[in-house]
Formats: sequence, structure tokens, C-alpha cells
Amino acid sequence: MEYFEYNQFHFFIRQLLVGLISIFIMWGGFSQIDPDKIVNRVGMGFFILFFYYNGFDAILPSSMVTASGGANRWIRLPGFSLSPVEFFLKSDLYIFFHGLFIEG
Repeated sequence: MEYFEYNQFHFFIRQLLVGLISIFIMWGGFSQIDPDKIVNRVGMGFFILFFYYNGFDAILPSSMVTASGGANRWIRLPGFSLSPVEFFLKSDLYIFFHGLFIEG
């Protein structure tokens, strides 16, 4: 059976590869990092980066931005699409709770 002109194992293989790569990154890479040193930088970096990406949605050409319900929200990059709003919201929550519980 074919979906979107792919063979029947295409999506299984994609998900398997992403899952295996993710597991090896977690075991080999992130498990060796001290979270107190890097989490604050990553959270603030995501907040600033995707805050600016949200502003760039309005000026990007229509070939790179997909309109969804009249709003340009998805940035199309080679091989995948990116929704900067989702990353911005998660990093915004991180900064809120960090200030609420850690520093307060």
C-alpha cells in the first residue's frame, strides 16, 4: 500500500531513525551535561531566537512561509517546516517559571 507515493515502510523507517538518533543523543550527549550550567542559556537563547523569528514571519517571502488560516506561521526549510511560535511559548514558560521558583 502506498501513501503519498511512498512505500509502506517509509514512515516506519523515518520514525525509527529519528527515535534511535534521539535515544543516542540522550544517552551519549545530554546525559553528560550538567543541567545547572546549560539550561538557563538554552532557555534564554530559544526565547530570544524565536522571538525574532516570530517577527520575521511578516517579511519572509511567501515561498518560505506557509499560510494557515490567514496567518503566516510555518517557516518552510529544506526537509522540514518550523513553527517558531511553539518554541517561543515553551521558552517563555521556562523563563516565567525560572523567575518564579528559582529566583523568587
